Amino acid sequence: MNRIPCKRILIAVEGKNKTEKTYFNNFSNRSQVIKFCSGNETDITGIFNNLIKYMEKNEISDVNGDFIYLVVDLDNDHKKYAEIQKINKKAQKSGIKLIYSNSCFEVWFLLHFQQFTANMSSYETIKALDKFLPNYQKNKDFFPLLIDKTADAIDNAKKACQNIVDNKPFNQTITLVFEIIENIQY
Repeated sequence: MNRIPCKRILIAVEGKNKTEKTYFNNFSNRSQVIKFCSGNETDITGIFNNLIKYMEKNEISDVNGDFIYLVVDLDNDHKKYAEIQKINKKAQKSGIKLIYSNSCFEVWFLLHFQQFTANMSSYETIKALDKFLPNYQKNKDFFPLLIDKTADAIDNAKKACQNIVDNKPFNQTITLVFEIIENIQY
């Protein structure tokens, strides 16, 4: 019997952020394994450099069929976006897909419940999310409450990305997390 190869997915996130890890771990199964790059870097370049070292040490590469993502928050900061743009060419050459959310990862969760284009701070995003997930707390696993609404979140995220004004995503509440989810689910 031929065995189906396991899809390897490597994700690097900022600092000790367990919210993303808690969420993405829900997608690990026998056909795909999700790993996280270790390290407590908080700057995008530091995370990127740590990810490259991890890939080399563990022989992870898109050439091998692996999927590699660098997930960061823009925090409504044009400097962070400029930093992402600076490392994007190196990332592409290394098979790394840059995934950002503005202002924070919780935008992805909020898009499961509503579509919006207003620019929101992290605080405002979490406050809005609390209407749908009462007593929302970072690092808590809300996956069971989100999974049935994932198709809506993907549609809402794509619509928000189509409406980026003046190519300035740091001035709008958006997320590219849907790109990971589409790869994981399909």
